[in-house]
Amino acid sequence: MKSLRNTLLLTAAAVMLVFAACKKPVPTQTKYIPKDVSFVFAANVKNLQEKLEKSKISIDSLFKKAIAESKSSASELAKWDDFKNAGVKWQSEIYVYMQSKGAMITGSNAIFGAVAAMDDKSKFQAYLKKQAPDAEIKEGSGYSYANIKGGFSIGWNSDVIVVAGAVGEKYSNNGTVNNAEAQITAAFSQKEAESVAGIPEFRELAGKKSDALVWSNSTASLAAIPMIGLTKAADLFKDCYSAATLNFEDGKITGESATYMGKALSDIVKKYDMPEVDIKALEKFPSNNIDGFISMSFQPGILVDIVKYMGVEAIANQYLASMGFSLEDIIKAFKGEFTFIASDFAIEEKPNAFLPQYKTKQPVFKMIVNAKMGDKAAYTKVTNALAAKGILVQQGNQYVPAMATGGYPVTLDEKDLYFASDSVVLQQYKAGAGKAAISDEIKNKIKGKASAVYFDFSKIIAGIPADSSYAALKAEAQATFKDFIAVSERKFDGKKIGSSFELRTGNDKENSLASIIKFVQKAVAAAETERKSRNAILDEEVTLDSLPAGDVVAPPLLEQPNK
Repeated sequence: MKSLRNTLLLTAAAVMLVFAACKKPVPTQTKYIPKDVSFVFAANVKNLQEKLEKSKISIDSLFKKAIAESKSSASELAKWDDFKNAGVKWQSEIYVYMQSKGAMITGSNAIFGAVAAMDDKSKFQAYLKKQAPDAEIKEGSGYSYANIKGGFSIGWNSDVIVVAGAVGEKYSNNGTVNNAEAQITAAFSQKEAESVAGIPEFRELAGKKSDALVWSNSTASLAAIPMIGLTKAADLFKDCYSAATLNFEDGKITGESATYMGKALSDIVKKYDMPEVDIKALEKFPSNNIDGFISMSFQPGILVDIVKYMGVEAIANQYLASMGFSLEDIIKAFKGEFTFIASDFAIEEKPNAFLPQYKTKQPVFKMIVNAKMGDKAAYTKVTNALAAKGILVQQGNQYVPAMATGGYPVTLDEKDLYFASDSVVLQQYKAGAGKAAISDEIKNKIKGKASAVYFDFSKIIAGIPADSSYAALKAEAQATFKDFIAVSERKFDGKKIGSSFELRTGNDKENSLASIIKFVQKAVAAAETERKSRNAILDEEVTLDSLPAGDVVAPPLLEQPNK
């Protein structure tokens, strides 16, 4: 019996150890971030610094150069040096967060803050006393804090430094003062379960290796919208989160994300198989100069179930009843396949629409929006009702809007809804005779996905005319930014749906962050050159205007012709 008891105890201990090992450790900073924040961003300063150093760029040199170019006093440079040695553990992650709150009576307010790891507490306190000599340092339970100018409060202990601020209404829903000092008190008194570290999905995100991470809480965001309480949206999106990692690699920025769903939303989504994007709808676009596209595919039944769950169907149908159809009819009329594709972007001088005698620079491009129609009975019911109301006009086997659409043709039939840049593009796309120049590489990346977004930045930038002062900068932009692609997966594993993105830069031998920083530096320099040039012209005009009247020589009078 004793042997059995010992065996059971050992087994229980082993199970507890396994569970403890499976629970990934998270940075200490996360335990000071409220659980119900709407948004969190974190940067791994050590990773970013190491990647920049390979391109001979340092964060220190960037700030010092910015201070020097702003012609700030030497004291500003000294402040930067003090800040670097303020006792903060710069080699650890820095977290920034925002928390939104709202109520019908008290209105909305926002709380924001930052959390960094502490390296040397005594150094930090010395830094604070030097920079804010008037701030009174107070003692809390296991932490110190001070209120500083601008409505901010700072709290710290031997592990972390927390900076907090608040805007909006002074009082929260429960009547307590909702200011920065209150947030510091809450941060240092909350248990781990009351922080984002108590959310399993966040722990999973924080445990991944990355240069930066982004977290958003749908439940918290919806709670900040007072009117949302009239629906069941908060219940539907309970425990719904978005989590993403970012990495700056050579020649590209990559990102992996996951959309987590709570039980209510999961029960709806898992009922439907996600279809894949329609590549053929992209391929038949009539252009060899594709600038970008958006393609998505989903089951309309998901929207029907969401509308019903939220309880807004009855409200919408009260209005739509006078039209002769329901909200469900509208949703079912569409198949759930949408395509947008654009090409040949440029900026040209054209007569002003209101003052034709003047020319203005306007964007021009070819474009098509195509939505596949779904349930035929629903389509017929909706179009017949709209035609009876004079909103649509039937032309043969299709409908067109009765009102003008600003020169953009719109047609609707039982198979497709089209919105195009011009009638030529529309007819060519309908005929299917076009062959869009989309590379096999891009098509392979979007094949089998539920949605896809692509933009060719180099081609879009090429369509922008460069003034003489910005010609070099335009070339730099084309060389820096190549293209962007994002896709979402079709598979829902019962908990989340994954997605990913990639922004490619021109130099695949250089870290993407370094490439972007170099471009920004050149852009700032170009803007400063342009500013000086304009100021010189203005100074010249002022100088001419300030000449005394006697110094201005009138032009000679022309002889009057003999009558």
